[in-house]
Amino acid sequence: MRIFVSPTGTEKLSHAEQSALAYLLLDYAVGQVWGEKCGEIAHTEAGKPFFVGRGDRFFSISHTEGYVLAAVSPHPVGADIQAYRTVSAALETRLLHTDFERELGLFETFSARESIFKLTGRGSLRRMRLMPQGENITAAEQQEVKCRLYPALPRCPVTAACTEGAFPPEIEIVPQAELLCVTGTQRDIKTIPHKTKTCIEAQKW
Repeated sequence: MRIFVSPTGTEKLSHAEQSALAYLLLDYAVGQVWGEKCGEIAHTEAGKPFFVGRGDRFFSISHTEGYVLAAVSPHPVGADIQAYRTVSAALETRLLHTDFERELGLFETFSARESIFKLTGRGSLRRMRLMPQGENITAAEQQEVKCRLYPALPRCPVTAACTEGAFPPEIEIVPQAELLCVTGTQRDIKTIPHKTKTCIEAQKW
């Protein structure tokens, strides 16, 4: 598994623009790991995206304010990134059920739940109960899953989940300029052709 994160800058981007950057980062990640373009993507009946005809390649993409993320692996993977934002104490109380989750923090907990859900398609993002598993995290009702928290970014936790394979020791930061540069020409994010539904739907997982 390798996890790539790219800053999107201070400019406010639309959901479609964030999705376009996440898809560019996935292209970049596949190129770095397998030396190819990412190829055709389809979706399961549940909406989970996958590489068509490549049962040996898996991915998960995500975006939040200020960052996009792409994780790639030879095994099934779920990954998420969550920027801190202001929430009410009442909401935090409703979403954090255990001392372990309160110790992790709201956005760390929610990111881990997202990653586990993206991996398995099971559980509730509001009610899933997390617990420690050595240096990793797992869900009380899905203990075959292991999840790793990467606190490398300020106020923006990154998590990844899998059932097999190893976690990378750290995430890899990719400057946005590397994603927007094609044949030596710098593109503006506003002019990138969006991957329409294929790209946008992938953000749900």
